Amino acid sequence: MDREERFRKLLEELRGKTIIVEGRKDAKALKSLNVNNPIPINGKPLSTIAYTLYKNGATDIVILTDYDNEGNRLYSKLRVLLERYKLFVDSRLRNKLRQYGKGKIEEIAYIEEELKGKGGHHGKVVSNFDKIRYTRIHEGERNSGKA
Repeated sequence: MDREERFRKLLEELRGKTIIVEGRKDAKALKSLNVNNPIPINGKPLSTIAYTLYKNGATDIVILTDYDNEGNRLYSKLRVLLERYKLFVDSRLRNKLRQYGKGKIEEIAYIEEELKGKGGHHGKVVSNFDKIRYTRIHEGERNSGKA
């Protein structure tokens, strides 16, 4: 099975889980991949999220926080809280997703494009950078009296 097929299978597995993400951008990225109803933390107390999931009978929970220090800290704390309520946290899917080399969950929307060879997000970053750079040059010319 190639990487693209493994990624599609991973998305399929995520679709049947309760997914917790850090913020709205992460939730939007997952929704763009047809992974519905991710729950963004958005600064809410982790204990409130854990209790709400327990009260609503959530099962098979995946915590998809970023893979930076803050995201790892949130992941660890939330996992401990959920396990106190005897809720199962599926770390396997988080670890599988990490293998695609994205540090932020909001970037996973570009994995599928990259696997298909379309280049995805990277071309957009370059073109926006060029626009910013050229804008600065023209502003500098205007301020120096050359324009």
